[in-house]
Amino acid sequence: MKKTMKKSIVAALALVLLVGVAIVLPLSSAHAVETFAVETELRQYNPAKSYGGYFLYAIGDTMTALLDMEGNVVHQWTGSIAIPKLLEDGNLLSLELINNPGGRNRCQLMDWDGNILWSFDPKTDPTPVRTEIVLHHDEGRIWNKKLKAYTYLIGFNIATNNAEIWAAGGDPSVNYGNVDRMDGIIEVNQNKQIVWEWRFLDHAVQSKNPAWPNYVSDVKLAPGKCDLFWKTNQAEPSQPAGVITDWHHVNSIDYNEDLDQVVVNAKHFSEFYVIDHGKTFVSTTDWAANRAAAKGLAGDFIYRFGNPSAYKQGTAPGFQNGGDQQMYGSHNIQWIKPYHWARPHAEAGDKWPDPVGYTASGIALPGAGNFLIFDNGCYNPTGYRSKILEINPYLNAAVVNTGAFVNPPDAGYTTVAGGGGVGGRKISKQVVWSYQSIWANSFYSQHISSAQRLPNGNTSITSGTQGHKFEVTPTGEVVWEYITPTVSGGFLTVRRDEDKTPFNIYRHYRYGKDFPGLAGKDLTPMGTITGRIPSVIGSDFKYPAPVTYYGFGFGAGGATVGGGGGVGAGTGGGAGGY
Repeated sequence: MKKTMKKSIVAALALVLLVGVAIVLPLSSAHAVETFAVETELRQYNPAKSYGGYFLYAIGDTMTALLDMEGNVVHQWTGSIAIPKLLEDGNLLSLELINNPGGRNRCQLMDWDGNILWSFDPKTDPTPVRTEIVLHHDEGRIWNKKLKAYTYLIGFNIATNNAEIWAAGGDPSVNYGNVDRMDGIIEVNQNKQIVWEWRFLDHAVQSKNPAWPNYVSDVKLAPGKCDLFWKTNQAEPSQPAGVITDWHHVNSIDYNEDLDQVVVNAKHFSEFYVIDHGKTFVSTTDWAANRAAAKGLAGDFIYRFGNPSAYKQGTAPGFQNGGDQQMYGSHNIQWIKPYHWARPHAEAGDKWPDPVGYTASGIALPGAGNFLIFDNGCYNPTGYRSKILEINPYLNAAVVNTGAFVNPPDAGYTTVAGGGGVGGRKISKQVVWSYQSIWANSFYSQHISSAQRLPNGNTSITSGTQGHKFEVTPTGEVVWEYITPTVSGGFLTVRRDEDKTPFNIYRHYRYGKDFPGLAGKDLTPMGTITGRIPSVIGSDFKYPAPVTYYGFGFGAGGATVGGGGGVGAGTGGGAGGY
Protein backbone atom coordinates (compact mmCIF):
# COMPACT_ATOMS: atom_id res chain seq x y z
CA MET A 1 0.00 0.00 0.00
CA LYS A 2 2.75 2.44 0.98
CA LYS A 3 4.79 1.72 -2.20
CA THR A 4 1.68 2.33 -4.30
CA MET A 5 1.25 5.67 -2.58
CA LYS A 6 4.88 6.51 -3.31
CA LYS A 7 4.22 6.16 -7.02
CA SER A 8 0.81 7.82 -7.01
CA ILE A 9 2.11 10.95 -5.32
CA VAL A 10 4.43 11.53 -8.27
CA ALA A 11 1.64 11.12 -10.79
CA ALA A 12 -0.56 13.47 -8.80
CA LEU A 13 2.12 16.12 -8.48
CA ALA A 14 2.79 16.00 -12.19
CA LEU A 15 -0.65 17.53 -12.59
CA VAL A 16 -0.07 20.36 -10.13
CA LEU A 17 -1.19 23.62 -11.72
CA LEU A 18 -1.57 26.71 -9.61
CA VAL A 19 -5.29 27.08 -10.11
CA GLY A 20 -5.36 28.91 -6.77
CA VAL A 21 -8.17 29.54 -4.33
CA ALA A 22 -10.48 31.83 -6.30
CA ILE A 23 -7.95 34.67 -6.20
CA VAL A 24 -5.32 36.06 -8.53
CA LEU A 25 -1.88 34.76 -7.56
CA PRO A 26 0.79 37.36 -8.34
CA LEU A 27 4.33 36.34 -9.16
CA SER A 28 7.05 36.83 -6.60
CA SER A 29 10.78 36.23 -6.52
CA ALA A 30 11.39 37.13 -2.87
CA HIS A 31 13.02 34.60 -0.55
CA ALA A 32 13.02 34.08 3.20
CA VAL A 33 16.50 35.63 3.50
CA GLU A 34 18.40 37.94 1.22
CA THR A 35 20.09 35.46 -1.04
CA PHE A 36 19.86 34.54 -4.70
CA ALA A 37 19.66 30.81 -4.03
CA VAL A 38 18.26 28.77 -1.15
CA GLU A 39 17.69 25.05 -0.69
CA THR A 40 14.08 23.97 -0.29
CA GLU A 41 12.49 21.62 2.25
CA LEU A 42 13.81 21.40 5.83
CA ARG A 43 16.14 24.28 6.67
CA GLN A 44 16.42 24.16 10.45
CA TYR A 45 14.92 22.09 13.25
CA ASN A 46 15.42 22.11 17.02
CA PRO A 47 13.49 19.07 18.30
CA ALA A 48 14.03 20.08 21.93
CA LYS A 49 12.16 23.36 21.44
CA SER A 50 9.76 22.51 18.62
CA TYR A 51 6.33 21.03 19.34
CA GLY A 52 7.11 18.32 16.80
CA GLY A 53 4.43 16.11 15.31
CA TYR A 54 3.29 16.50 11.71
CA PHE A 55 2.21 19.17 9.24
CA LEU A 56 -0.44 19.07 6.52
CA TYR A 57 -0.84 21.19 3.41
CA ALA A 58 -2.39 21.12 -0.06
CA ILE A 59 0.09 20.91 -2.93
CA GLY A 60 -1.53 22.80 -5.79
CA ASP A 61 -5.01 21.45 -6.43
CA THR A 62 -4.29 17.79 -7.00
CA MET A 63 -3.14 16.40 -3.68
CA THR A 64 -2.63 16.95 0.03
CA ALA A 65 0.36 15.63 1.97
CA LEU A 66 0.96 14.91 5.65
CA LEU A 67 4.65 15.17 6.53
CA ASP A 68 6.76 14.70 9.63
CA MET A 69 8.87 17.57 10.89
CA GLU A 70 11.87 16.34 8.90
CA GLY A 71 9.90 16.71 5.67
CA ASN A 72 9.18 13.03 5.03
CA VAL A 73 5.77 12.32 3.54
CA VAL A 74 3.84 9.91 5.77
CA HIS A 75 0.45 10.02 4.03
CA GLN A 76 -1.23 11.65 1.04
CA TRP A 77 -4.68 12.20 -0.44
CA THR A 78 -5.20 12.78 -4.16
CA GLY A 79 -7.96 14.71 -5.87
CA SER A 80 -9.00 18.33 -6.26
CA ILE A 81 -8.37 19.48 -2.70
CA ALA A 82 -8.04 22.96 -1.20
CA ILE A 83 -7.83 24.21 2.39
CA PRO A 84 -7.63 20.67 3.84
CA LYS A 85 -8.16 20.10 7.56
CA LEU A 86 -7.61 16.81 9.34
CA LEU A 87 -10.41 16.13 11.81
CA GLU A 88 -10.30 14.28 15.09
CA ASP A 89 -11.95 11.21 13.54
CA GLY A 90 -9.20 10.90 10.90
CA ASN A 91 -11.31 12.30 8.06
CA LEU A 92 -10.19 15.17 5.81
CA LEU A 93 -12.44 18.19 5.23
CA SER A 94 -11.73 20.42 2.24
CA LEU A 95 -13.12 22.47 -0.64
CA GLU A 96 -13.04 21.01 -4.13
CA LEU A 97 -12.84 22.68 -7.52
CA ILE A 98 -15.37 21.46 -10.11
CA ASN A 99 -14.82 23.30 -13.40
CA ASN A 100 -15.41 26.73 -11.93
CA PRO A 101 -12.66 29.35 -12.14
CA GLY A 102 -14.64 31.66 -9.85
CA GLY A 103 -14.35 29.52 -6.75
CA ARG A 104 -14.86 26.14 -5.11
CA ASN A 105 -18.10 24.45 -6.04
CA ARG A 106 -18.11 21.70 -3.46
CA CYS A 107 -17.27 21.06 0.16
CA GLN A 108 -16.22 17.48 0.76
CA LEU A 109 -15.36 15.06 3.55
CA MET A 110 -12.90 12.24 2.76
CA ASP A 111 -11.78 9.33 4.87
CA TRP A 112 -8.14 8.41 5.47
CA ASP A 113 -8.06 6.40 2.25
CA GLY A 114 -9.52 9.16 0.08
CA ASN A 115 -13.10 7.89 -0.17
CA ILE A 116 -15.74 10.64 -0.32
CA LEU A 117 -18.01 10.33 2.72
CA TRP A 118 -20.05 13.50 2.26
CA SER A 119 -20.10 16.45 -0.11
CA PHE A 120 -22.12 19.59 -0.72
CA ASP A 121 -22.54 21.40 -4.02
CA PRO A 122 -24.91 24.40 -3.76
CA LYS A 123 -25.69 24.16 -7.45
CA THR A 124 -27.16 20.65 -7.17
CA ASP A 125 -27.70 19.54 -3.57
CA PRO A 126 -29.99 21.86 -1.57
CA THR A 127 -33.70 22.31 -2.16
CA PRO A 128 -34.11 24.70 -3.83
CA VAL A 129 -30.71 24.65 -5.54
CA ARG A 130 -28.55 27.76 -5.15
CA THR A 131 -26.92 28.18 -8.54
CA GLU A 132 -25.92 31.75 -7.73
CA ILE A 133 -23.63 30.73 -4.86
CA VAL A 134 -19.89 30.14 -5.28
CA LEU A 135 -18.06 28.53 -2.36
CA HIS A 136 -14.63 29.94 -1.61
CA HIS A 137 -11.67 30.32 0.72
CA ASP A 138 -12.72 28.52 3.91
CA GLU A 139 -14.82 25.81 5.48
CA GLY A 140 -15.11 24.22 8.90
CA ARG A 141 -17.05 21.55 10.76
CA ILE A 142 -18.82 22.84 13.86
CA TRP A 143 -20.99 21.34 16.58
CA ASN A 144 -24.41 23.00 16.43
CA LYS A 145 -25.67 22.91 20.01
CA LYS A 146 -29.28 23.47 19.06
CA LEU A 147 -29.36 20.79 16.40
CA LYS A 148 -27.12 18.53 18.50
CA ALA A 149 -25.34 17.59 15.31
CA TYR A 150 -22.31 18.48 13.21
CA THR A 151 -22.81 21.10 10.53
CA TYR A 152 -20.46 22.89 8.14
CA LEU A 153 -19.71 26.62 7.90
CA ILE A 154 -18.59 27.65 4.41
CA GLY A 155 -17.69 31.01 2.89
CA PHE A 156 -19.51 31.98 -0.28
CA ASN A 157 -19.92 34.86 -2.66
CA ILE A 158 -22.78 35.94 -4.83
CA ALA A 159 -23.48 38.54 -7.52
CA THR A 160 -25.45 41.61 -6.40
CA ASN A 161 -27.48 44.00 -8.54
CA ASN A 162 -28.49 47.66 -8.44
CA ALA A 163 -31.79 47.02 -6.68
CA GLU A 164 -30.15 45.17 -3.79
CA ILE A 165 -27.46 47.80 -3.32
CA TRP A 166 -29.97 50.67 -3.48
CA ALA A 167 -32.15 48.84 -0.93
CA ALA A 168 -29.14 48.62 1.37
CA GLY A 169 -28.57 52.40 1.16
CA GLY A 170 -26.56 52.80 -2.02
CA ASP A 171 -26.76 55.95 -4.12
CA PRO A 172 -29.77 55.51 -6.47
CA SER A 173 -28.13 57.77 -9.06
CA VAL A 174 -25.19 55.35 -9.41
CA ASN A 175 -25.36 52.41 -11.77
CA TYR A 176 -23.47 49.80 -9.75
CA GLY A 177 -24.15 47.19 -12.41
CA ASN A 178 -23.84 43.52 -11.59
CA VAL A 179 -21.42 43.60 -8.65
CA ASP A 180 -19.76 40.22 -8.32
CA ARG A 181 -18.28 38.42 -5.31
CA MET A 182 -20.34 39.84 -2.45
CA ASP A 183 -19.50 37.74 0.59
CA GLY A 184 -21.46 35.73 3.08
CA ILE A 185 -21.45 32.55 5.16
CA ILE A 186 -23.71 29.51 4.96
CA GLU A 187 -24.21 26.66 7.40
CA VAL A 188 -25.08 23.28 5.92
CA ASN A 189 -26.36 20.21 7.75
CA GLN A 190 -25.66 16.55 7.02
CA ASN A 191 -28.78 16.42 4.84
CA LYS A 192 -27.29 19.15 2.63
CA GLN A 193 -29.79 21.79 3.67
CA ILE A 194 -28.70 25.40 4.19
CA VAL A 195 -29.85 25.93 7.77
CA TRP A 196 -28.34 29.40 8.36
CA GLU A 197 -27.10 32.16 6.10
CA TRP A 198 -25.45 35.52 6.80
CA ARG A 199 -24.37 38.27 4.37
CA PHE A 200 -22.38 41.49 4.70
CA LEU A 201 -24.76 43.54 2.56
CA ASP A 202 -27.57 42.91 5.07
CA HIS A 203 -25.59 44.89 7.65
CA ALA A 204 -24.90 48.14 5.80
CA VAL A 205 -25.20 51.73 6.94
CA GLN A 206 -24.75 55.13 5.29
CA SER A 207 -24.61 58.77 6.34
CA LYS A 208 -24.89 60.30 2.86
CA ASN A 209 -28.61 60.93 2.59
CA PRO A 210 -31.46 60.53 5.12
CA ALA A 211 -33.82 59.70 2.27
CA TRP A 212 -31.92 56.53 1.44
CA PRO A 213 -32.26 53.29 3.46
CA ASN A 214 -30.11 52.51 6.51
CA TYR A 215 -29.28 56.15 7.21
CA VAL A 216 -27.49 57.23 10.36
CA SER A 217 -26.19 60.73 11.01
CA ASP A 218 -22.63 59.43 11.47
CA VAL A 219 -21.46 55.89 10.74
CA LYS A 220 -19.34 55.95 13.88
CA LEU A 221 -22.62 55.60 15.76
CA ALA A 222 -23.19 52.20 14.13
CA PRO A 223 -20.03 50.11 14.69
CA GLY A 224 -22.08 46.95 14.16
CA LYS A 225 -22.53 47.72 10.47
CA CYS A 226 -20.51 48.36 7.28
CA ASP A 227 -20.20 51.83 5.80
CA LEU A 228 -21.48 51.52 2.22
CA PHE A 229 -19.33 54.44 1.12
CA TRP A 230 -15.99 53.69 2.74
CA LYS A 231 -13.10 53.28 0.30
CA THR A 232 -11.53 49.90 1.02
CA ASN A 233 -7.80 49.37 1.36
CA GLN A 234 -7.94 47.42 -1.88
CA ALA A 235 -9.65 50.35 -3.66
CA GLU A 236 -6.98 52.87 -2.67
CA PRO A 237 -5.95 55.06 -4.31
CA SER A 238 -7.68 55.12 -7.70
CA GLN A 239 -10.78 52.92 -7.45
CA PRO A 240 -14.14 54.37 -6.33
CA ALA A 241 -15.39 54.42 -2.77
CA GLY A 242 -18.27 52.19 -1.79
CA VAL A 243 -19.56 48.90 -3.10
CA ILE A 244 -17.33 47.30 -5.74
CA THR A 245 -16.66 43.77 -6.93
CA ASP A 246 -15.06 41.65 -4.20
CA TRP A 247 -15.99 44.34 -1.69
CA HIS A 248 -14.84 42.56 1.48
CA HIS A 249 -12.86 39.57 0.17
CA VAL A 250 -13.57 37.13 2.98
CA ASN A 251 -10.71 34.67 3.37
CA SER A 252 -11.27 32.93 6.72
CA ILE A 253 -14.03 31.88 9.09
CA ASP A 254 -13.93 30.34 12.56
CA TYR A 255 -16.42 29.24 15.20
CA ASN A 256 -16.35 29.33 19.01
CA GLU A 257 -18.43 26.46 20.35
CA ASP A 258 -18.46 27.74 23.92
CA LEU A 259 -19.72 31.19 22.91
CA ASP A 260 -21.77 30.08 19.87
CA GLN A 261 -20.19 32.88 17.85
CA VAL A 262 -18.68 33.13 14.37
CA VAL A 263 -15.70 35.28 13.37
CA VAL A 264 -14.99 36.27 9.78
CA ASN A 265 -12.03 38.14 8.26
CA ALA A 266 -12.33 40.64 5.39
CA LYS A 267 -9.01 41.26 3.66
CA HIS A 268 -10.03 44.41 1.77
CA PHE A 269 -11.35 46.08 4.94
CA SER A 270 -8.36 44.82 6.99
CA GLU A 271 -10.81 43.86 9.73
CA PHE A 272 -12.37 40.85 11.36
CA TYR A 273 -15.90 40.72 12.73
CA VAL A 274 -17.70 38.62 15.34
CA ILE A 275 -21.28 37.53 14.68
CA ASP A 276 -23.66 36.04 17.25
CA HIS A 277 -24.61 32.68 15.80
CA GLY A 278 -26.57 31.68 18.89
CA LYS A 279 -28.95 34.65 18.73
CA THR A 280 -29.52 34.25 15.00
CA PHE A 281 -30.01 30.48 14.90
CA VAL A 282 -33.55 30.74 16.25
CA SER A 283 -35.17 27.56 14.91
CA THR A 284 -34.21 23.91 14.53
CA THR A 285 -36.75 23.38 11.75
CA ASP A 286 -37.48 26.73 10.07
CA TRP A 287 -34.35 27.64 8.13
CA ALA A 288 -36.01 30.77 6.70
CA ALA A 289 -36.44 32.07 10.25
CA ASN A 290 -32.70 31.68 10.84
CA ARG A 291 -31.98 33.54 7.62
CA ALA A 292 -34.29 36.37 8.68
CA ALA A 293 -32.69 36.58 12.13
CA ALA A 294 -29.17 36.67 10.64
CA LYS A 295 -30.33 39.41 8.28
CA GLY A 296 -31.71 41.53 11.13
CA LEU A 297 -30.17 43.49 14.00
CA ALA A 298 -29.20 40.31 15.85
CA GLY A 299 -26.83 39.60 12.96
CA ASP A 300 -24.89 42.88 13.31
CA PHE A 301 -21.24 42.74 14.38
CA ILE A 302 -20.77 42.41 18.12
CA TYR A 303 -17.04 43.08 17.84
CA ARG A 304 -14.66 44.24 15.13
CA PHE A 305 -10.91 44.78 15.08
CA GLY A 306 -8.24 46.07 12.75
CA ASN A 307 -9.31 49.25 11.03
CA PRO A 308 -11.34 51.78 13.03
CA SER A 309 -11.27 54.31 10.20
CA ALA A 310 -13.66 51.99 8.33
CA TYR A 311 -16.37 53.07 10.77
CA LYS A 312 -14.98 56.53 11.46
CA GLN A 313 -13.74 55.79 14.97
CA GLY A 314 -10.07 56.13 14.15
CA THR A 315 -7.49 57.90 12.03
CA ALA A 316 -6.90 56.43 8.59
CA PRO A 317 -3.36 55.64 7.44
CA GLY A 318 -1.57 58.30 5.44
CA PHE A 319 1.79 59.00 3.90
CA GLN A 320 4.39 57.29 6.13
CA ASN A 321 1.82 57.07 8.91
CA GLY A 322 -0.22 54.03 9.96
CA GLY A 323 -2.84 56.06 11.81
CA ASP A 324 -4.92 53.86 14.13
CA GLN A 325 -5.05 50.91 11.73
CA GLN A 326 -3.72 47.65 13.18
CA MET A 327 -3.75 45.27 10.19
CA TYR A 328 -3.37 45.41 6.43
CA GLY A 329 -4.85 42.70 4.19
CA SER A 330 -5.11 40.13 6.99
CA HIS A 331 -5.75 36.36 6.76
CA ASN A 332 -6.69 33.31 8.84
CA ILE A 333 -8.65 34.75 11.76
CA GLN A 334 -9.27 32.23 14.53
CA TRP A 335 -9.97 31.85 18.18
CA ILE A 336 -7.20 30.11 20.08
CA LYS A 337 -9.11 27.04 21.20
CA PRO A 338 -8.89 25.59 24.72
CA TYR A 339 -7.14 22.44 23.50
CA HIS A 340 -5.19 21.04 20.56
CA TRP A 341 -8.29 19.09 19.55
CA ALA A 342 -12.03 19.47 19.99
CA ARG A 343 -14.10 17.77 22.66
CA PRO A 344 -16.03 14.67 21.51
CA HIS A 345 -19.83 14.60 21.35
CA ALA A 346 -21.54 11.42 22.42
CA GLU A 347 -24.61 12.28 20.33
CA ALA A 348 -22.44 11.98 17.21
CA GLY A 349 -20.78 8.78 18.34
CA ASP A 350 -17.36 10.41 18.76
CA LYS A 351 -14.81 8.02 20.25
CA TRP A 352 -11.67 10.10 20.64
CA PRO A 353 -10.30 11.12 24.07
CA ASP A 354 -11.82 14.14 25.76
CA PRO A 355 -9.00 16.70 25.95
CA VAL A 356 -10.32 17.97 29.29
CA GLY A 357 -9.15 14.81 31.05
CA TYR A 358 -6.26 13.93 28.78
CA THR A 359 -2.98 13.52 30.69
CA ALA A 360 -0.62 11.68 28.32
CA SER A 361 0.78 15.02 27.16
CA GLY A 362 0.08 18.71 27.54
CA ILE A 363 -2.51 19.74 24.94
CA ALA A 364 -3.99 22.92 26.45
CA LEU A 365 -3.33 25.94 24.23
CA PRO A 366 -1.77 29.05 25.84
CA GLY A 367 -3.85 32.13 25.08
CA ALA A 368 -7.11 30.21 24.81
CA GLY A 369 -10.02 32.57 24.11
CA ASN A 370 -7.87 35.18 22.39
CA PHE A 371 -7.85 35.80 18.65
CA LEU A 372 -4.89 34.91 16.46
CA ILE A 373 -4.48 36.37 12.96
CA PHE A 374 -1.90 36.74 10.19
CA ASP A 375 -1.43 40.41 9.32
CA ASN A 376 0.02 40.45 5.80
CA GLY A 377 0.95 44.14 5.91
CA CYS A 378 0.34 44.46 2.18
CA TYR A 379 -1.41 47.86 2.36
CA ASN A 380 0.81 49.38 5.05
CA PRO A 381 2.04 52.83 3.94
CA THR A 382 4.96 52.69 6.38
CA GLY A 383 6.45 49.53 4.88
CA TYR A 384 5.34 46.10 3.77
CA ARG A 385 5.87 43.86 6.82
CA SER A 386 3.94 40.76 7.85
CA LYS A 387 3.31 39.86 11.47
CA ILE A 388 1.20 37.64 13.70
CA LEU A 389 -1.15 39.29 16.20
CA GLU A 390 -2.74 37.79 19.31
CA ILE A 391 -5.67 39.89 20.53
CA ASN A 392 -7.62 39.81 23.79
CA PRO A 393 -10.93 41.49 22.85
CA TYR A 394 -12.00 41.91 26.47
CA LEU A 395 -9.24 44.32 27.54
CA ASN A 396 -10.20 47.92 28.34
CA ALA A 397 -8.11 51.08 28.47
CA ALA A 398 -6.69 50.02 31.84
CA VAL A 399 -5.69 46.69 30.27
CA VAL A 400 -8.16 44.91 32.55
CA ASN A 401 -10.01 41.83 31.32
CA THR A 402 -13.67 42.85 31.51
CA GLY A 403 -15.10 39.52 30.38
CA ALA A 404 -17.05 41.31 27.63
CA PHE A 405 -16.13 42.66 24.22
CA VAL A 406 -14.57 46.14 24.35
CA ASN A 407 -14.60 48.31 21.23
CA PRO A 408 -10.87 48.59 20.30
CA PRO A 409 -10.87 52.41 19.95
CA ASP A 410 -12.23 52.58 23.51
CA ALA A 411 -9.42 50.35 24.73
CA GLY A 412 -6.94 52.77 23.16
CA TYR A 413 -3.36 52.45 21.96
CA THR A 414 0.24 52.42 23.03
CA THR A 415 2.61 54.43 20.84
CA VAL A 416 6.01 52.93 20.16
CA ALA A 417 8.87 54.59 18.34
CA GLY A 418 9.86 53.35 14.91
CA GLY A 419 8.12 51.11 12.44
CA GLY A 420 5.12 53.36 12.06
CA GLY A 421 6.44 56.31 10.12
CA VAL A 422 6.11 59.85 11.40
CA GLY A 423 5.10 59.96 15.06
CA GLY A 424 5.72 56.30 15.81
CA ARG A 425 3.38 53.33 15.58
CA LYS A 426 0.15 52.90 17.48
CA ILE A 427 -0.48 49.42 18.86
CA SER A 428 -3.87 48.50 20.26
CA LYS A 429 -3.84 47.76 23.97
CA GLN A 430 -5.77 44.62 23.08
CA VAL A 431 -2.73 43.17 21.28
CA VAL A 432 -1.15 40.89 23.88
CA TRP A 433 1.50 39.21 21.70
CA SER A 434 2.92 39.68 18.23
CA TYR A 435 5.68 38.35 16.06
CA GLN A 436 7.52 39.79 13.11
CA SER A 437 11.00 39.07 11.87
CA ILE A 438 13.88 41.36 12.78
CA TRP A 439 14.81 41.84 9.13
CA ALA A 440 12.11 42.78 6.65
CA ASN A 441 13.40 40.40 3.99
CA SER A 442 13.22 37.35 6.29
CA PHE A 443 9.44 37.11 6.51
CA TYR A 444 6.77 38.74 4.35
CA SER A 445 3.78 37.48 2.37
CA GLN A 446 1.56 39.91 0.50
CA HIS A 447 -1.40 37.52 0.40
CA ILE A 448 -2.73 34.14 1.64
CA SER A 449 -0.88 32.75 4.77
CA SER A 450 -1.80 31.50 8.25
CA ALA A 451 -0.81 30.98 11.88
CA GLN A 452 -1.60 28.39 14.57
CA ARG A 453 -0.98 28.26 18.32
CA LEU A 454 0.64 25.03 19.56
CA PRO A 455 0.34 23.38 22.98
CA ASN A 456 3.91 24.23 24.03
CA GLY A 457 3.18 27.94 23.50
CA ASN A 458 4.93 28.14 20.14
CA THR A 459 3.21 29.48 17.04
CA SER A 460 3.38 27.78 13.64
CA ILE A 461 3.31 30.18 10.67
CA THR A 462 2.74 29.89 6.92
CA SER A 463 4.24 32.73 4.88
CA GLY A 464 2.14 31.68 1.93
CA THR A 465 3.55 33.56 -1.05
CA GLN A 466 7.00 32.17 -0.34
CA GLY A 467 5.84 28.66 0.61
CA HIS A 468 7.73 29.35 3.84
CA LYS A 469 6.65 27.46 6.96
CA PHE A 470 8.23 27.99 10.36
CA GLU A 471 7.65 27.73 14.10
CA VAL A 472 8.56 30.39 16.65
CA THR A 473 8.70 30.34 20.43
CA PRO A 474 6.87 32.98 22.51
CA THR A 475 10.10 34.98 22.54
CA GLY A 476 10.44 34.82 18.74
CA GLU A 477 13.11 32.15 18.34
CA VAL A 478 12.71 30.15 15.13
CA VAL A 479 12.91 26.44 16.03
CA TRP A 480 11.68 24.84 12.78
CA GLU A 481 11.74 26.07 9.20
CA TYR A 482 10.64 24.44 5.96
CA ILE A 483 10.52 25.85 2.42
CA THR A 484 7.99 24.24 0.11
CA PRO A 485 9.71 22.67 -2.91
CA THR A 486 6.61 22.28 -5.10
CA VAL A 487 5.87 24.61 -8.00
CA SER A 488 3.64 24.32 -11.04
CA GLY A 489 4.51 21.07 -12.74
CA GLY A 490 7.25 19.81 -10.44
CA PHE A 491 9.77 20.53 -7.69
CA LEU A 492 12.76 22.73 -7.00
CA THR A 493 15.55 21.48 -4.76
CA VAL A 494 17.09 24.94 -4.92
CA ARG A 495 15.08 28.10 -5.34
CA ARG A 496 16.82 30.85 -7.27
CA ASP A 497 16.03 34.48 -7.89
CA GLU A 498 15.23 33.82 -11.55
CA ASP A 499 12.55 31.24 -10.60
CA LYS A 500 9.49 33.43 -11.05
CA THR A 501 6.89 30.70 -10.43
CA PRO A 502 5.30 31.37 -7.02
CA PHE A 503 5.36 28.77 -4.26
CA ASN A 504 1.90 29.83 -3.00
CA ILE A 505 0.74 27.75 -0.03
CA TYR A 506 -2.58 28.89 1.39
CA ARG A 507 -2.11 27.37 4.85
CA HIS A 508 -0.53 24.51 6.70
CA TYR A 509 -1.82 22.82 9.83
CA ARG A 510 0.15 21.16 12.61
CA TYR A 511 -0.87 18.00 14.48
CA GLY A 512 0.77 16.49 17.54
CA LYS A 513 1.81 12.86 17.63
CA ASP A 514 -1.15 12.08 19.89
CA PHE A 515 -3.74 13.92 17.78
CA PRO A 516 -6.76 11.55 17.72
CA GLY A 517 -7.08 11.64 13.93
CA LEU A 518 -3.68 9.94 13.66
CA ALA A 519 -4.36 7.12 16.13
CA GLY A 520 -3.75 3.71 14.61
CA LYS A 521 -2.63 5.11 11.25
CA ASP A 522 0.41 3.98 9.29
CA LEU A 523 2.77 6.95 9.48
CA THR A 524 5.89 5.27 8.12
CA PRO A 525 8.16 7.92 6.53
CA MET A 526 8.26 7.55 2.74
CA GLY A 527 11.01 10.01 1.95
CA THR A 528 11.02 13.71 1.19
CA ILE A 529 9.05 15.29 -1.63
CA THR A 530 12.13 15.95 -3.76
CA GLY A 531 13.71 12.60 -2.97
CA ARG A 532 16.84 13.91 -1.31
CA ILE A 533 17.95 14.71 2.22
CA PRO A 534 18.27 18.49 2.70
CA SER A 535 21.32 19.93 4.44
CA VAL A 536 19.84 21.27 7.66
CA ILE A 537 21.53 24.40 8.95
CA GLY A 538 21.89 26.23 12.21
CA SER A 539 21.36 23.44 14.74
CA ASP A 540 22.74 20.19 16.12
CA PHE A 541 19.91 18.25 14.53
CA LYS A 542 21.19 15.30 12.49
CA TYR A 543 18.87 14.16 9.72
CA PRO A 544 18.58 10.34 10.06
CA ALA A 545 19.22 8.35 6.89
CA PRO A 546 16.16 6.26 5.98
CA VAL A 547 16.57 2.51 5.88
CA THR A 548 14.65 2.22 2.63
CA TYR A 549 14.68 5.28 0.41
CA TYR A 550 12.26 6.03 -2.38
CA GLY A 551 11.70 9.78 -2.69
CA PHE A 552 9.28 11.65 -4.87
CA GLY A 553 11.49 13.35 -7.45
CA PHE A 554 10.90 14.22 -11.06
CA GLY A 555 13.45 13.17 -13.61
CA ALA A 556 13.79 14.40 -17.16
CA GLY A 557 10.60 12.61 -18.16
CA GLY A 558 8.55 14.54 -15.63
CA ALA A 559 6.68 11.97 -13.52
CA THR A 560 9.28 9.27 -13.10
CA VAL A 561 9.75 7.62 -9.73
CA GLY A 562 13.32 8.13 -8.61
CA GLY A 563 15.71 10.82 -7.55
CA GLY A 564 14.82 14.32 -6.60
CA GLY A 565 15.99 16.42 -9.47
CA GLY A 566 18.62 19.03 -8.86
CA VAL A 567 20.76 20.08 -11.76
CA GLY A 568 22.12 16.58 -12.20
CA ALA A 569 20.59 13.15 -12.39
CA GLY A 570 18.58 11.67 -9.53
CA THR A 571 18.80 7.93 -8.95
CA GLY A 572 16.47 6.33 -11.47
CA GLY A 573 15.34 9.72 -12.63
CA GLY A 574 17.46 10.63 -15.62
CA ALA A 575 19.32 13.85 -16.22
CA GLY A 576 17.98 17.33 -16.01
CA GLY A 577 15.45 17.18 -13.17
CA TYR A 578 14.68 20.51 -11.52
